[in-house]
Formats: sequence, structure tokens, C-alpha cells
Amino acid sequence: MKRKIIGIALLISSMACVDTEKHSHANDHMHKSSFEELVKQFENKDRILWQKPLIVLDKLGDIKGEKIADIGAGTGYFSFRLADMGAKVLALDVDQKFLDYIDQHKKEHTISTKKIPYDNPSIEYNSLDAVFTVNTYHHLESRSLYFREVFHALKEDGKLLIVDFKKEKTPHGPPSDIRISGQTVMQELHKAGFSKIIIDLSSLPEQYIITAKKTKSPKTNALGL
Repeated sequence: MKRKIIGIALLISSMACVDTEKHSHANDHMHKSSFEELVKQFENKDRILWQKPLIVLDKLGDIKGEKIADIGAGTGYFSFRLADMGAKVLALDVDQKFLDYIDQHKKEHTISTKKIPYDNPSIEYNSLDAVFTVNTYHHLESRSLYFREVFHALKEDGKLLIVDFKKEKTPHGPPSDIRISGQTVMQELHKAGFSKIIIDLSSLPEQYIITAKKTKSPKTNALGL
């Protein structure tokens, strides 16, 4: 029995190390660029051609008056668009420089900002109508636990939308070994408690769009789980 306990502890420890290494690798890659270079990259006018924000935002439906958290908001590329659609936006990021950038540019937009740690979204339970995160999932630690917190932050029937890069190499995005497949994301969301999990692999040339809901109904999703 003692050997079994030790073995389980070592397994958990090794899994945590792998997760931390991936997180570290993803962020090391990102921060090879300066803040100014990242701003130029995120706000590049050509981004609209492959990110297709209108297609992404259409997945949320009518969000006028809804409170939405944008996790990994960066320069507010999507936060500002969400606010333009009438949402009350909570822009979350681990980097205060990005939050300062949003605060400096938000003008009359209904956007509030908050710095968060890498391992927790730090959102009040049952406070959100939707959670939105783009190009951020592969940066997060302990993702099933992280999105369990996201699950609790959502109101009943709250929506979750995730966009990230497909596992194969594409013109934009991080190296392939940092990326997380859409199927893995779906499995992790299921573990976190989400249902009605659907993946769209065709709308964006380089990325997948995953939508999910918080609901009390029996879990059914595109995986058949």
C-alpha cells in the first residue's frame, strides 16, 4: 500500500512538472518579443484576415447587456469588440502592461480590467453570462482545475468560447509542441463540468473554435461523453 501511495504521489508530481514546463515554454516563447513588439503583433491590421473576429464573435449570439470576461485579453483586440456589441467586459490578463494599455485606450467603452495569476481566473462565482478566451488556452496551468473555476464563475446556462491554434503548423501562432489539440481541450472542459461542447474546425483557417455551456442538464457533447 505504501508503495502505491508513493507511486501515485510521484505520478502527480511528474504531471505537474510537465504542465509547468509547457506553461513556461509557452510564455518563454511569447516573451522573446518585447511588449512593444507584442502590441504590434496583436494589433496588426492583417490579423483580421486569419483571426476573423466577426465569425468568432457571432458564435456568442446577442450579448447586449451581458457581463463577459475576456481571459488573456492582451491589447483588448476582442475586449473592445465585445464592448462595441453592448457587453460589459471584464478584461483579465497576467501582465499589467496589457491592462494599462487597455485602460489607456478604452475611452467610453464599458471595460474594466483586472490582473490575474496564471493558475486561477480569480472571478466571483455566478457573476458572468459568458467567458471568452482567444490564443490563451495553451498558456494556462492546471487547465481542468482552472476551467472548473471558470465553470463556477458562470451563471446557469452561461457560455464559454475558446479559440486557439490547431495542432499542426500554421503561418501564425506558437510552435507546434506548445499547442493543444481541440480534442484535448474538449476533454478537459468535460472534466471541468461543461456540457454541450462543440468544436468548429472549418470557420478559421488556422484555429478551432470551441463553445460550451454551464447547465444542469445531463452532459452531452460532441465527444459523446
